Amino acid sequence: MFDILYYVEDLNIPNEATVRRDCPVCRGTKTFTASNQDGFLIWNCYKAGCKVHGGTQIHMTAEDIRARLTGKQSHRSALFEKPEYIVPIHAAKSAVHHWLHEWDLGVELMWDVKEDRIVFPIYEGNVMVDATGRSFGRRMPKWKRYGNSSVPYVVGDTDCAVIVEDCMSAAVVAQEIHGASGVAIMGTSMTDGQKNFLQRQNFSGIIVALDPDALPKTLGMAKELHNVAENVKVLKLKDDLKYRNLEDIKKLENMLWN
Repeated sequence: MFDILYYVEDLNIPNEATVRRDCPVCRGTKTFTASNQDGFLIWNCYKAGCKVHGGTQIHMTAEDIRARLTGKQSHRSALFEKPEYIVPIHAAKSAVHHWLHEWDLGVELMWDVKEDRIVFPIYEGNVMVDATGRSFGRRMPKWKRYGNSSVPYVVGDTDCAVIVEDCMSAAVVAQEIHGASGVAIMGTSMTDGQKNFLQRQNFSGIIVALDPDALPKTLGMAKELHNVAENVKVLKLKDDLKYRNLEDIKKLENMLWN
């Protein structure tokens, strides 16, 4: 029987850090996360059907304790310190779980107990560097960025990026289209930091698929990205990709493989 506790402890996660890996049990791609919160290890796989999750207390290193007492992070710590009020999604109220069931996004999510937001953690490599939260109710703004990173929200680990406006559309892209990674820029304009991120990833192909009402921005963005990837295409949509319009999904699929 696989010893998940031994596996997580062997990751040597520094205090306040979260890492993401392929699940060692179900082999889901980048679906397994583990974090160290003040000496308490928490792990979970977010792939449907995989029941790997748990937590345990561990001893903090002297370096971690000194960093905690002085208010300084060690050089090994994550670039982003997740607020304490962002907790695992299972702590959310029942209405949130109904929403999750309806959307069936199949990605790692958290819950902001302070502002009632569904939180999408943002990673670069295997390190959580930021997070963005969607308001579950009337609180404004609808989307909130928790850190200062310019890294977009990415779902998938392929060499083709599909640029979309929001996290839900990015999740749908990765779920519905084999070989595509959803990249949410949280709007209709791309920052220099986001463009630099795309260059660091060395995507061979980029498809710009902003919402239908942003076609002029879509065309302009495609021109900007021609020096970032060898192959840049534009997908004209009938609806936002998060709504899984079958015609849009088919067009994206054909564009990816032709």
